[in-house]
Amino acid sequence: MLLIPNQQLRLLLGWHLQQAGYRVTLLGELAQGYTVTGVGVLLVLDLDWPQTWDEGLQLAVWFSRQPLGLMLMISARNQETDIVAGLQAGADDYLVKPFGLAQFVARVQALARRWQKGQTVLQSGALTLDLLARRGFCQGQELPLTPHEFHLLALLTQAQGEVVSRQMLQEQVWGATAGRTLDTHILGLRKKLPPALQITTVHRLGYRLVVTPATRRC
Repeated sequence: MLLIPNQQLRLLLGWHLQQAGYRVTLLGELAQGYTVTGVGVLLVLDLDWPQTWDEGLQLAVWFSRQPLGLMLMISARNQETDIVAGLQAGADDYLVKPFGLAQFVARVQALARRWQKGQTVLQSGALTLDLLARRGFCQGQELPLTPHEFHLLALLTQAQGEVVSRQMLQEQVWGATAGRTLDTHILGLRKKLPPALQITTVHRLGYRLVVTPATRRC
C-alpha cells in the first residue's frame, strides 16, 4: 500500500511494485492512512506532505500498533535525527530521497521476507487466526467474520486474556473515537462466536477474550 502525496511518484513506485509481482493500493491523502487495516499490510509511507512532519509521524505511530503491519518510510529529510524519529515512530525501514527504483523494490522485498518469516498465525486454545488470509477458525471451523470483526478479534487474541481498553480498540480499528460503532461490532462478533470463545465486558475498562482449552468443542 502506497501512501504518497506526489501523484507521479505514487504511480511510478506502484507500477514497479506491480511489475515485481505485488498487489498495490494507491492512496493520495494522509487521512486515508487511518482507514488502513494493519493486518497483512506493507505500508510505504511518504512523510513529505503539505501537512506538518508530526502528522505523518502520528500516523506512523498509529499504524505501528496494528497487528502484523510493516512500514517503509520514505522522505527527503536525511538528517540522523529525522531518520531516528521515523524509526522510533514505528517504521521498519527508512529510505531517503532521492533513491533508485531498484533499491526501493529491494527494500520492499526485504521487508516482505521478514514478514514471511514472522508469525502469521495466532493460536489461542480452540481459536486460530490466519493474519495474512484474514480468516478465523475454531477447531477448523471457519468463523464468518467481517474485516472489522476480524481485526477486533485479532487484537483481543493478542492480549492473551488481558483487558483491552475501548480507546485502544477504537484507535487501532477505526483510527479515532468510534462512538457506539465499537459496541455494535462487539455485539455482532459475540453472536458469531461459538461458546468456546467469549468476549467479556470489564466495566469502565474494556473487553477481554476468554478462550477455552482446545479440547472443548466449538
